[in-house]
Amino acid sequence: MFFLTLISVTSFSVFAQKEGNIWYFGDYGGLDFNSGTPAVLENGQMSCFEGVASIADPDGNLLFYTNGMTVYNKNHQVMQNGTGLLGHTSSTQSGVIVPLPLSSTQFVIFTVDYASNDGKLHYSTVDITLAGGLGAVVNKNIFIQTNSAEKISAVRHQNQQDIWVVIHERANNVYKSYLVTSAGVLMTPVVSSTGPVLGSGAVGVQGCLKFSADGNRLAMATYGSLRVDVSTFNKATGAVTYSFGFNYPEQTYGVEFSADGQFLYATVSYNLKQIYQINIQQHTNVLIANTAMAPGGLQLAPDGKIYVARYDRPNISSKYLGIINNPEVAGAGCNYVDQGLYLGAGASFMGLPTFIQSYFFPRSFNYTGVCYGSPTSFTIANPAGIDSAHWNFDDPASGSNNFARVMAPFHLFTAPGSYNVQLTVYDNGIGATSVQMVEILALPVVNLGNDQTLCGVPQLVLDAGPGYAEYEWSNGWPGRYFTAVNTGTYAVTVTTSAGCIGNDQISLVFWPAPGAKLIKHN
Repeated sequence: MFFLTLISVTSFSVFAQKEGNIWYFGDYGGLDFNSGTPAVLENGQMSCFEGVASIADPDGNLLFYTNGMTVYNKNHQVMQNGTGLLGHTSSTQSGVIVPLPLSSTQFVIFTVDYASNDGKLHYSTVDITLAGGLGAVVNKNIFIQTNSAEKISAVRHQNQQDIWVVIHERANNVYKSYLVTSAGVLMTPVVSSTGPVLGSGAVGVQGCLKFSADGNRLAMATYGSLRVDVSTFNKATGAVTYSFGFNYPEQTYGVEFSADGQFLYATVSYNLKQIYQINIQQHTNVLIANTAMAPGGLQLAPDGKIYVARYDRPNISSKYLGIINNPEVAGAGCNYVDQGLYLGAGASFMGLPTFIQSYFFPRSFNYTGVCYGSPTSFTIANPAGIDSAHWNFDDPASGSNNFARVMAPFHLFTAPGSYNVQLTVYDNGIGATSVQMVEILALPVVNLGNDQTLCGVPQLVLDAGPGYAEYEWSNGWPGRYFTAVNTGTYAVTVTTSAGCIGNDQISLVFWPAPGAKLIKHN
């Protein structure tokens, strides 16, 4: 059904895969970022007031796009079986396209209905090999749940393969995180009840939901509540935890993080027409722009800039997108330009495409193996065109092993903790450096206690401890607890959700009470 890729973006704008490089939105608007700067596209066949989604292949070639109701193929024709999807053109975020992990040909389209239609969430699947390579919708409108707000966002799992798709419900404070794996959509979500309660009416559930590109934070604009709220996200478990928020003088609609996740931008639409910048670390909030037209959706682009949809009511489009040119700079230095990009024959309404936000994370390498005592393996996400690579593992205690000059090194970290691993790659003598924090996890500590001799005690319940993903006792028992009744040695191995292993064993001797007859248990 679906597919996933790895992203690598540096300040030198090379080594990037390009699934988020083609945008179609608004009133026949379109952009192509494959050259590094946006080129206007005038061949789109979609006019949509709000939510849209599009996807390209890893080389930046358009695959298809949708307004949540109709799917258009790369030739801008309605895809085979591509009508009647149960999203809505007036849903803030009508859908998102998720490739199936470990497949390059199967995709899933999540759709979110208009708020007045009970907030139904569905998914449909696309096989891009059908219809002569133009693709076809294979399974349509598979029901997931009702009571969804007009909000959806997607990001990679901690394992860099699977995808989290997150929604917020109406009239409560519930986030639901659905995981997409190579087996498909897992229909049992991770449920997080956290933060303010969302409204129940149509206006109350409008506004965007957006991950930071690194996936560690989640921002939500609530149109009816005049708020923007920020939460943290656990990419390993799918859990959302509320952090902080701000009230605004009028309706909020769009939200977007800078690529480094240090700043969040929010639009206040309709009458005031404002854009605010929120400092994530300092929890401060400043007005950075008053706009001529109402600002709508925001979207981080492959060039590191944030593009701003512009519109006015009733249904008045704009020939320009606004641009936040330097999103990682505080205050006015972010350099917002209201008429930043002319759209040619196309125009903007309220919405811009929804993507897997990980596409825009400035990542240049991936790694596996995070358990202390085992080597960590590093790979460059897209090594094409790279002449050489220099690694610094931020682990000086490892001596000369702290550095490597190979494309895919291993490193055995000397202690658990956080390491800022630096990779510098060279292409024709031009270097590009990126840094990622790598967390090396301590091994689980299991304590079954000291060896014991028990007199007159018929049994002893052994406890391997809470919170592990897997338990295995020496006789194969898979539970946390084991009841010992015979003399012998009892061993247990536990495994965390990250795959880290710990173990312990205990020797027990059972003696009958004085005067009692010894009975051997089989």
